[in-house]
Amino acid sequence: MVKHIFLFYVIRELFRRHSEVRLLDPKVSDLSFMKRVIGDDKVADTKGQILKQLREANNEMEERF
Repeated sequence: MVKHIFLFYVIRELFRRHSEVRLLDPKVSDLSFMKRVIGDDKVADTKGQILKQLREANNEMEERF
């Protein structure tokens, strides 16, 4: 339980700092409900969605360099 509280605190602080947050939840656990908060496009809980998020993040990093 403590680890979830810490994780939600970190996520909240990232939002407070206007960071881009993408959540990958392969176990479809407590993070899946965040789809209602930050949108379906930022929370992945299936293999296909997770791979898509990783590709998009990789492409963004490649564009920076």
